[in-house]
Amino acid sequence: MGAGRERETARSYRAEVVAEGPVNGTTVAVPLGHHSASDRRLALRWLREQARRIADGLDPEPSAHWIPAGTLGRVPERLPDVPTELRRWCEDEERQWAAYDLLARGLAFHLTVADHTGSYALRAWPVGVTTPALGTSPLVYARRAHQPPSWSPEPHLHPAVRRAGSATHPR
Repeated sequence: MGAGRERETARSYRAEVVAEGPVNGTTVAVPLGHHSASDRRLALRWLREQARRIADGLDPEPSAHWIPAGTLGRVPERLPDVPTELRRWCEDEERQWAAYDLLARGLAFHLTVADHTGSYALRAWPVGVTTPALGTSPLVYARRAHQPPSWSPEPHLHPAVRRAGSATHPR
């Protein structure tokens, strides 16, 4: 191809939050949310919002009107404290920049915090999107099948199982 006609790979980002813990003698993973973002800053912002949401759900303000008096207690110092760890990650600029840098280099970010009840995983990864070459029709795109990371709970479909498309949704 001539100069200025090469295809470029732009990136979008996927992010997810998953809780994992014991239920009836087996370990169960429960997706708590997922998000697609146009840039890594937005993906990490969403993960911070989710980390705060989980922390506030696990460790609400003791003065909240809906909590009966005497319901909440302090976590002993010797035990892991998931809400505190999630809040620390949200407030730690150095760790935020490290996550941003991983995504900028095309690598996945993964944070897992755990206590005696289970674990919470926050993950984000880049998804490559091939943009059309300059001077071509904007309706002609090169498509690649989405391959989730090996650690993702997304189903890994065999290529023969994927839908071939239809006249209104060509592949």
